[in-house]
Amino acid sequence: RERQLQLGRNRGGELLSDPRRDVCLHLEDVGIQDLSALAALVNLETLEVTRCPELVDATALATLEKLSSVRIKGCKKLVRLPETWKSPVRSLVLTGCGALEPLKSVPPGLDTKAIEIDDRKLLPRAKPTKALKSDAGAIWKLLSSREMPNILTG
Repeated sequence: RERQLQLGRNRGGELLSDPRRDVCLHLEDVGIQDLSALAALVNLETLEVTRCPELVDATALATLEKLSSVRIKGCKKLVRLPETWKSPVRSLVLTGCGALEPLKSVPPGLDTKAIEIDDRKLLPRAKPTKALKSDAGAIWKLLSSREMPNILTG
């Protein structure tokens, strides 16, 4: 099986090797355990990681600020994603990652409905809002009381 490591290509088709200019990275069948080396790719906008069998930790994505698309597919041992994100990711795909722990958060501005993921239970839950207590009896008592005219006129 062929292993791929592609860095973004310029218009002439040459591979970009300067990490300050790289905007696209595709990792396929690479035996890495974490993505910590990506922290140097400060201009990385698109990341696609496919079938990296040893990948366990992707928390290093938290440091990147320009990511707009993250696709991680078929990384069966992947457990962790960032707890917080600096990037304005607009597209997040997490499929075939059976060991993934529940996400603590999603990138800012990304609607959880737009995330493609095998198990939606792994997405963070919206914080529950407290139900308003409506006590019809207390309201009726107040409205029917002799003090109502005083309450209205203050």
